[in-house]
Amino acid sequence: MTLSNLQHILLILILCLFAACDNGNNNISESIPEQLSETPAKLDTNLVVPVNDDRIGWQKPEEVIRMLGNLEGESVADIGAGTGYFAFRLAQKADKVIALDIDPNMIQLMDVFAADLPARIQDKFETRVAGVNDSNLEEDEVDNIIIINTITYISDQMKYLQDLKKGLKKGGLLMIVDFKMKRLAIDGPELSDRMPHYQIENLVTDAGYTIVASDDTTLEYQYIVVAEY
Repeated sequence: MTLSNLQHILLILILCLFAACDNGNNNISESIPEQLSETPAKLDTNLVVPVNDDRIGWQKPEEVIRMLGNLEGESVADIGAGTGYFAFRLAQKADKVIALDIDPNMIQLMDVFAADLPARIQDKFETRVAGVNDSNLEEDEVDNIIIINTITYISDQMKYLQDLKKGLKKGGLLMIVDFKMKRLAIDGPELSDRMPHYQIENLVTDAGYTIVASDDTTLEYQYIVVAEY
C-alpha cells in the first residue's frame, strides 16, 4: 500500500468520525438513520466506486440507473449524493455528473474518492454543496436529476421539486427512489420517515412533471418513479 493510499484512508476515517461527532448542523443528514449514512467499508477498485455488498443486492444500482436510458452525452445531478454511491457509477456512463449534498463532510469524502478515479472520469465528476432548500443547480444545467433515499427528508417537497425545474432541461428526467411502506428485512427508516408510493406519484405530478415510469416490482424494498419535465 502506498503512502498516498494510507493518507486517503486516514482522511476518510477522520471525516467519518468528524461527521459522527458533528451535532451542531441542523440539516437533512442529521435526520437520516445511521445505517443509511452509506459510509463504505472499502473502495472497490474494479468499479471505482464506494461499495456496500448488501446494498448492491437490495438496491440494484445498475438496474436503477438503466431506467434513465442511454446517458451518453447527457448530464446528471445526484441530489443527496452522500458518499457518491450512485454518482460514481453514473460518472462511468454520463457525460457529466454533479454530486450534491448539504453535508460538507460528504463532499470532502467524495472528493477523496474522486482523487483515485481515472482521469477520464475525474474530468466529468463534480461535487457541490447544496442548500437545505436549494439544489444549487444553474439554469438548464442538467438532463437528469436523481433523488435517492432523500425525498422524505426535504421539508417542503413540493416547492423543492418545482424549483428543481430551473436546473433541469426541458424534456429532462427526474427519478425518485425511496422505501416502500412495508416491513423491511434490512435496516431502513421508520415508517414515519417514509412516503407511500402513490404520494410520491401525486407529488411529482402536482409539481408539474409527467410520470413516464412508476415501478414497485424491480426492487424488493423500494419503489422507483421516473418523470419528465
